[in-house]
Amino acid sequence: MKMVVTAALSMTLGLLASARAQDQARTGSASPPARSASARTPARRNWAKTHPGRVEVNRRLAIQNRRIKQGLKTGTLSRAQARRLHRRDRMIRAQERRMARRDGNNGHLTRGQIRRLNREENRNSRRIHRVKH
Repeated sequence: MKMVVTAALSMTLGLLASARAQDQARTGSASPPARSASARTPARRNWAKTHPGRVEVNRRLAIQNRRIKQGLKTGTLSRAQARRLHRRDRMIRAQERRMARRDGNNGHLTRGQIRRLNREENRNSRRIHRVKH
């Protein structure tokens, strides 16, 4: 009995190795490393990174980042002030990612989410202006 189970197991492993080799030959590369179950779902893997709402939010964050760096360069912002402003920008960016990652969104942002992120960016933009002037 033990010998039959061992033979069946080795045959199964051989078939798996053969299938993997065929897959590698077909794609030209090794199979990707194992991922968690949530990372394999299409909604989490294929985000619409070019969705207009996400592009708008990220463009504004990039502009604010340049304003903060420019304030540091000219001396109108201290390092501590810049660090706080950058932290707020990172928090907005993380929130944007979470919103896009939500199940069913497929990387898109709803109008309400875009409106909320814009409000937060406006707030941070005013902070940058007040601190710099």
